[in-house]
Amino acid sequence: MKIKLLQLQYVEFFTEELKKYLYLPAMILVAVQPHLLFNHFPIVGCLIAVFLWVYTIIKNSRELLLLSYIFSAVVGASGIIAAMTGEQAEDSIKTYNQAEMNGKPIESADKEKIIFSPQSLEWMEKHEKAGEFFRNLMVLLLLASSVGIIAPKYRTRMLMYVCIAILAASLYFAFDAGHTGGMIRHPEIR
Repeated sequence: MKIKLLQLQYVEFFTEELKKYLYLPAMILVAVQPHLLFNHFPIVGCLIAVFLWVYTIIKNSRELLLLSYIFSAVVGASGIIAAMTGEQAEDSIKTYNQAEMNGKPIESADKEKIIFSPQSLEWMEKHEKAGEFFRNLMVLLLLASSVGIIAPKYRTRMLMYVCIAILAASLYFAFDAGHTGGMIRHPEIR
């Protein structure tokens, strides 16, 4: 009984300290943290994968070809994970904002407790749309790369160019999703 009480007190203390330094309630951090962890790799990974594919074409090596397929599959999987964790983050943020406002207009609500302004929520919608299209491209990339990994007889130039084309298209949507995501929490760059 004493141990559970100590654990509860520790959790409460940690939660309060976390709120002070990060300005986000702990329940939001639980849902947002995984998204913040996973969202950078698919963006940077697309860029690295394009350079890896170009190097693979120049060197014409089977080992590099397999590495390019594997790396592209990892980038695709990480994009899917980022999208899944983004849905959880969005749901928790909207639930928290609604609970704090209790249906009041934002002017009369406690502004200290509302963590996202209406403008930030608008950017969140734009980020979601960009992220959904990017996720769809990541699914295609994962499927195409998996074919290249699992079935060596299908490792043709055509499949290689399909992966490169998906990555090239993904670059635009990756940067768009990253840019709109940054706009949610950083009003200074709007």
